Amino acid sequence: MSLVRQIPQDEIPIILKKKELCYAMVQGAQFWEDRAVRKTGGGYGGFSFRVAKGVSFRVGQFGATGESHMERRHIDTGNLFVTSKRVVFVGSSKSIDFALNKVLSVEPFSDGIGVSRSNKQKTEYFVGGFDGLMIKAVIEGAIKNSLANRGKDNEKI
Repeated sequence: MSLVRQIPQDEIPIILKKKELCYAMVQGAQFWEDRAVRKTGGGYGGFSFRVAKGVSFRVGQFGATGESHMERRHIDTGNLFVTSKRVVFVGSSKSIDFALNKVLSVEPFSDGIGVSRSNKQKTEYFVGGFDGLMIKAVIEGAIKNSLANRGKDNEKI
């Protein structure tokens, strides 16, 4: 992580934890997530017959069908931060953060990244005109750096 310039606390709008450093900030990042979209349709089939004046009796059945598929939906737009301990997204209506040790994989795109993490079934996508390969490298470097520091802490004990 020596090649990445740390962003000073006074230049970022999030509160860093003790001994936490900010390595990347992406303004205007869009948060997308796959959501299940359900489509239901149906209809009535049958006939009716008249029993008396003004009284009819209907015979038949109602049938309904449902279909569900996944669709990627835009959730919010905000700022994405990669620190030495976590990934943070702060949007106008949704904010999330998760520890780097929860990251299972990072998929880079030409304009963003997809992050899979433990205890979360769906991949979260952060896009918006930034280099996904660079942010992936920063996340992986921060993970390796935190693992190396954890090893050094264990040696001191």
